[in-house]
Amino acid sequence: MKKILILLFSIFFLSSSSVFADDISDFQIEGVRVGDSLLDYFSEEEILSNQRSYNEETKFISSEFSINSSEYDALGIYYKSNDSKYKIYGVIGFIDYNANNIKNCYKKSIEIMDSFEDLTNQNSWDFNEYQDEDGFFTFNFINLETGDIGINCYDWNFAVEKKLNWTDHLRISIFTYELTAWFNNIDTTYND
Repeated sequence: MKKILILLFSIFFLSSSSVFADDISDFQIEGVRVGDSLLDYFSEEEILSNQRSYNEETKFISSEFSINSSEYDALGIYYKSNDSKYKIYGVIGFIDYNANNIKNCYKKSIEIMDSFEDLTNQNSWDFNEYQDEDGFFTFNFINLETGDIGINCYDWNFAVEKKLNWTDHLRISIFTYELTAWFNNIDTTYND
């Protein structure tokens, strides 16, 4: 099982000069990594037709793509809304779970965290749980020198799933600190 997990998560790890990854761009999901241009993977028409905005603040915007992959059901890519080159600041891989097997999400998230610990030589995951009228959520983050990796389970309540057509899922994210700060509404100046 351990060999399968290492092979499975080798998609995140690129060759680097060190044994362990410490830069967020050392990781990838389906070949997509932070710092690349989204135009290397999708046409501008595809990017624009798949845009999603979940926040009134529009410094960053995402495009979400259903993909044909043995590992993921969809990809979410974050970039600055005013950037014609679509530089990537965040990549998310989505694995869908139906309500009857959401416990598999929690199990899978632990397996993924163990694999990342092997790749990053870090074992200091920040763990949080959150529950409200929308559902139950687990958030696991590890900080690297240039960004965060998140492994989170989203267990939406039935009413939300039905109303918004959302699915319970595992979300694996690779974010720059600038994107994380934006999500957390931290006003910080960054250099490109």
